[in-house]
Amino acid sequence: AVAEASPTRQPCLMQCTLEYDPVCGSDGKTYGNACSLRGAQCLDPSITVAHCGDCESVPKRQLYPGLCDQYDQYDPMCGSNGVTYSNACFFFIAQWLNPSITLTHCGQC
Repeated sequence: AVAEASPTRQPCLMQCTLEYDPVCGSDGKTYGNACSLRGAQCLDPSITVAHCGDCESVPKRQLYPGLCDQYDQYDPMCGSNGVTYSNACFFFIAQWLNPSITLTHCGQC
């Protein structure tokens, strides 16, 4: 019998700054900045960006992308594609269409 080696998972090596620009993850946790959230996404790809700022700053119902109902709220997010999205709802739509887009930082690009 020949034993097959199981594929090894690449380590999640992130070099993030200590800049505090909080981002709320879909897991309800506040991350210090977008880079910290990307580190968490490396370990758990199901985590997405809920919104910019602390998780406690919005009601829990807004932590889920399917319940976006405030299209007029301006809370800009800068995507890795250089596009400024007016809020998390539009950012989620862009990520759904192109999963390679990540959050660069909160605010305009």
